[in-house]
Amino acid sequence: MTDAAATPPATAVPSVGKTVFIALLIGLSIQFIGTLSWVALIRLNAREHPEWPWAAAVMGCFLLVMMTWLSGRGWPRRSSQWRQFHLRLWRPQPGAWAGENRATILGLIAAMTGLYVLYALMGASRPPVDVSPYSLALRWSFLLMGPTVAGVVEEAAFRGYMQSHLERIGPTFAIMVSSAVFTLLHFSQGLTYMLMFGPGIFLASAIYGHLAQRSGSILPGIVLHIVGDVGYAFFGLLGGDASVLFER
Repeated sequence: MTDAAATPPATAVPSVGKTVFIALLIGLSIQFIGTLSWVALIRLNAREHPEWPWAAAVMGCFLLVMMTWLSGRGWPRRSSQWRQFHLRLWRPQPGAWAGENRATILGLIAAMTGLYVLYALMGASRPPVDVSPYSLALRWSFLLMGPTVAGVVEEAAFRGYMQSHLERIGPTFAIMVSSAVFTLLHFSQGLTYMLMFGPGIFLASAIYGHLAQRSGSILPGIVLHIVGDVGYAFFGLLGGDASVLFER
């Protein structure tokens, strides 16, 4: 890893208000662009040729292009270093994955895994979601591409760009603010949902944020996020019944 990838561009540190504003603007822009693109595609797929998972294929290509650009490639070249630093796709400090720090990273992963198990158990207490109106292609798209979009986009937006920009003020401040914003976005699920899952969502975001700081990368969070969301969707929303993914 080069020093250019490990250190941000040398610029004057702005005021706290300006730093927070820029961090929220960039992070939320990435979140909404990624999420709304998937929502638009899957809705269109439900109307046009629902027998084929073409929305998932298109979204997969879109995510690849988006992450390639956010990681510093492409035009404009003058912002490449800035984009590479703030995405934090992979820039661990020397020794980040050794000794006590590695134990901490593994502990954070274990804690997040435990939260996902808890979410799945809570979801399993409710009736399974009825997926019969959807084609097999759409069911598999929801199960696999939905969590992939959430894992990639949310980690890039919140634990990548937003949190790394806020870390100019302080690491704890960055995790708290990005986690608060991440939690508030889930109000779209309703007040009852927030009362039940809000504290857990904030805790999960804080764990992901700490994991990104300690490991120097959002990659562990992306993988854990995708696997955890797939597990929650299968066990918590579908009741662990694989037959619904194959029944016509």
